[in-house]
Amino acid sequence: MTLRIVTSRYSNPHVPESGLTPVGITRYPPRFRLAYELKANLYDLAPTPEMLQIAKGENGRERFTTAYRARLDAIGVHDIVQQLTAAQGTNTGLVLLCYEDVTTGEHWCHRLLLGEWLREQAGLVVAELPDVGKKPARKKPTPEP
Repeated sequence: MTLRIVTSRYSNPHVPESGLTPVGITRYPPRFRLAYELKANLYDLAPTPEMLQIAKGENGRERFTTAYRARLDAIGVHDIVQQLTAAQGTNTGLVLLCYEDVTTGEHWCHRLLLGEWLREQAGLVVAELPDVGKKPARKKPTPEP
C-alpha cells in the first residue's frame, strides 16, 4: 500500500469530505469542536513547547526550522514512515492537521516543513488540502457623524 499524505488545519471545512484519515500533529488537541473524529495524534511530529518558544524569538523561523528538522532527523525517516503507515491503515490516505491557516501567505507552519522533509527523505509528495481560509471578520459600518 502507498502512503498518501496531505496537510491542513483542524478547522478546514473540507477535512470531513476529503475521505482521508484525520491525524493531529500537535502537542495539544483542539479545544474547539471538530466536525470529524481524529484517528490519532502523532506527538513525534509535533513541535515541542521549547520549539514554539524559539519561533517567537529573534530569527525565530530559521531557528525553529533547524530545531524541528533536527527532531525529525533524530526520530528517523523509517520510524516516521512507519507511524504514518500505521495511522493510515487500510484507508486511502491521511490528512495531517495542526492549527495554522497558511492560506494568506502570512503564516508558516511546521506541517509545511514536515511535508518538505518527507519529500526529501522519503520521496513522498505531500500537498496541502484545498482550503478557502478564514473568512475576514465583518466590520460594522461606521456611523456617519
